[in-house]
Amino acid sequence: MIRFDPGPYLLPRYKLTTCYRNTPTSGDYDTALSSSARQHLKTYGLTPPSVQDFATQSKRCLDILHAKPTAIDKFMYLTYLRASNVHLFYRLLAENIKELTPLIYTPTVGEACLRWHEIYTVPEGMYLSYSDKGNLRQIIENWPHEVEITVLTDGSRILGLGDLGINGMGIPVGKLALYVSCAGISPEGTLPLTVDLGTSNKALREDPLYMGSRRDKVTAEEEKEFLDELMAALKEKWPAIVIQFEDWKNPFPALERYQNVYTCFNDDIQGTGAVILGGFINAVKMTGIAPKDQRAVFFGAGSAGVGVAKQMVQFFMAEGLSEDEARKRFWLVDSKVGICYNTTCPRLTHHIGSHHE
Repeated sequence: MIRFDPGPYLLPRYKLTTCYRNTPTSGDYDTALSSSARQHLKTYGLTPPSVQDFATQSKRCLDILHAKPTAIDKFMYLTYLRASNVHLFYRLLAENIKELTPLIYTPTVGEACLRWHEIYTVPEGMYLSYSDKGNLRQIIENWPHEVEITVLTDGSRILGLGDLGINGMGIPVGKLALYVSCAGISPEGTLPLTVDLGTSNKALREDPLYMGSRRDKVTAEEEKEFLDELMAALKEKWPAIVIQFEDWKNPFPALERYQNVYTCFNDDIQGTGAVILGGFINAVKMTGIAPKDQRAVFFGAGSAGVGVAKQMVQFFMAEGLSEDEARKRFWLVDSKVGICYNTTCPRLTHHIGSHHE
């Protein structure tokens, strides 16, 4: 256990001023601010004198964006814009959501995560390492805002890219940016959170630019102990916080352990499951074929596939089928073993029950 010294962890509150912010910035240097507002904020003279409306600001931003040659260059510019003027960033995103979403989230965020250690420029979100165990409650005091929702990842299963360690921070940052622009959550109410529990990615561990701990992944028991402390710390600090798990290699233990204790959900299992099930229900209505006569095949037996399957079971049961009859209405195809039966996929048996032979 590392002995806790408050000095390196806790910053005096008087230092959390306009000259020190880790995320998100307030837009104090926005060129749309009036002269009187700039005087009040003590930024008068620190920006060009002209007061510009959003249309002018937007044109400049989009011109700069369109001049960038690649998607990752555009991602990096938007990252800088969010760090330098959070209000302008989110208004631009909200009014150009169709064009900008693929640049701040999928597919571009995949490349950003692969190269996070290469393109890192500004601090976004919070990183908590396994070596911080025992001190997590004190460390999260450094976050200067009241948090409504956090997206939490360990980077162990980022999209279809595998274990990227702390490089996975791009996922919480991007997902919460969409929540702000589409759901109206205040930027200051969001906390992108990445836990550094080591990585099984040997190439990353040996890369001199990698910014995470250079150790292999912690054990399941070590992860459980760390998360127990973290969940309690988050709840104590922000009692009403919503905790969203995202892109964990094995998300089921944490979800099952915490779902009746904390306000939490797993987006890969439950979020994806709800959306796909909604589409399936409407598709069933359009076919005119009774639910009991429907069959479904899942291509992929990862957390998302299993999550959808679990919700599919509940849907069939709501339509009058028994649990065993519901399970017999679908199959899962795994990338390694082909069609999953209860004898070849014990992991699936544990989570959603046995399938017919």
